Amino acid sequence: MSQHADPSSQWEPQVLAAFKESLKDGLHPDDTGGKNGQSFARGLEGVDPACLPKAQVKRSEVFSLAEDRSVNTATVCAAAMAWGGMNQRFSPRFFSMAKDGWLDVAEAIQAGELDREAAYDAFSDLRRDGKLYGCRPQVWQL
Repeated sequence: MSQHADPSSQWEPQVLAAFKESLKDGLHPDDTGGKNGQSFARGLEGVDPACLPKAQVKRSEVFSLAEDRSVNTATVCAAAMAWGGMNQRFSPRFFSMAKDGWLDVAEAIQAGELDREAAYDAFSDLRRDGKLYGCRPQVWQL
């Protein structure tokens, strides 16, 4: 899997701002997640573990990684999955399936090409087709 250095595939500032605004859910930006970043990411296809913290990932760190245009999409997704506590028995296969579509969806979200409903539908379709191993789309009540 290649590193995605093309700026057009990185988070658009207005998209990231809208995403942050949508997260007014009472969680503090420095709430820690379920997994240590580097140990979670070690060996995952397309992910640069050195970009992730050695300790448990904080929400604010996921946002910082998303804003850093030098960090590829798969690595940002790994940070989010670590923060969310993805079961590590699923993560190697999940990341090896990036070419099956979920990474394209994540990049389209970053580029501002998909709204929340379209992104949810795209992830639901991938899940239904067996291409979203170990996770499922969530409906967030904001």
